[in-house]
Amino acid sequence: MKNKWISITNTLIFIALIIADILYITLGKPYIFKTLASSIFVILGIFNLVITFRLSKLNLWYKILLFCGLIFAFIGDILLIDYFILGAIFFGIGHVFYLAAFCTIKKPNLLDGVYVAIIIGFAFAIIFGYQNFNFNGMLSVIVSYAIIISLMLGKATANSRLKNYNRLVTNTIWLGALLFYLSDMFLLFGKFAAMGKVADILCLSSYYPAQGLLALSILFVNNISKNSIKQEQN
Repeated sequence: MKNKWISITNTLIFIALIIADILYITLGKPYIFKTLASSIFVILGIFNLVITFRLSKLNLWYKILLFCGLIFAFIGDILLIDYFILGAIFFGIGHVFYLAAFCTIKKPNLLDGVYVAIIIGFAFAIIFGYQNFNFNGMLSVIVSYAIIISLMLGKATANSRLKNYNRLVTNTIWLGALLFYLSDMFLLFGKFAAMGKVADILCLSSYYPAQGLLALSILFVNNISKNSIKQEQN
């Protein structure tokens, strides 16, 4: 009964997040609907952090670090409304927390580097290959951010290949990280290539589900057995 209640609550909060996302896409008003949507994924994170802390202390650092990432993303969301560079800095810090959380599942290794190199190469191909970008003197910020988010997605991708972990956990993390990466790519085109509404819709329709999935991963890590953690950390 308790597990059913937890699942229902998570489902309802996630649905509320999607509804808030749709309201923001269709109605705008970032101070209202953007803040609302961002608050909801933090609430989802808080709920799962409290619930899982009471259920199990297993993989506690993952939960704490991931939740810190949600908080910095929330602050970055609000700052982006009026202060793009400052918002990007907070998002970058959030991605560092996400990366640190993913590293608690599996320590950094050579395979991580392979995935990161491929993903960074893809990001750089877009940044330097697309001729219609106008970065307004912010190229260094864009490149630095691209490296950070590529590190995050690369680690999540490498972790998704682990054999001893619950697939629900690693696939949820990977999908959340991938959607986050894609949302930032769409933001790049919307902000610096004047692609307007289409890019904005693609960005927002991938961003909030990404944060929701990452918040759900705080709950799902309780499905990981102690033996799988020991095997993968060795």
